[in-house]
Amino acid sequence: MDFSWVKQLAEQSNQQELQRQEKERNAREDKRLAALATVPFVEKIFVLIQTCTDEFNKHCMFPNLRIVNSRLTKWSKTPDVPGAEPDEVAYFMFARTQYMYGIRGVNGLVEFVELPVTDTSSSLNMRLHELGIDASKTFEAELDPATRAIVWKMNGRPLDGPAIISTCQQYFSEFISRTNEDT
Repeated sequence: MDFSWVKQLAEQSNQQELQRQEKERNAREDKRLAALATVPFVEKIFVLIQTCTDEFNKHCMFPNLRIVNSRLTKWSKTPDVPGAEPDEVAYFMFARTQYMYGIRGVNGLVEFVELPVTDTSSSLNMRLHELGIDASKTFEAELDPATRAIVWKMNGRPLDGPAIISTCQQYFSEFISRTNEDT
């Protein structure tokens, strides 16, 4: 009796398992690269919002209308365990009157959050990444399979540089409009 067909079945199973393992390795690597893009991306958004804040404050006649920014908090931890995912976190906040807006980035997700506050100065010391606040907007890092470059997406649609800047400017404008209502 010929059992070569059994050997073929085993070889097919081995090949499928090798492909599955390779796919998992690639997915982990893609996720790791997307996470590593978080801190530099939030740093760029911070510079944009800080510039908007400085320009706004420069033209404010009344001190109570000025915007107060937190510093950029960031850290990057690469685990010692091979294959483990890095921990990438960056966030900052800005506040005026009774509202604080913030941008937090954690492992490939950058979220825009808003919350009412009673004390602006102490609110800027919160650990934004630990708060369970729902995001109003979310950017998600994804690795383009063709180019292996990071693409930032919002609602599943890729964003280019001008669209990202426009979204951040719109967020800043919404902040001013909302806080103008409270003054």
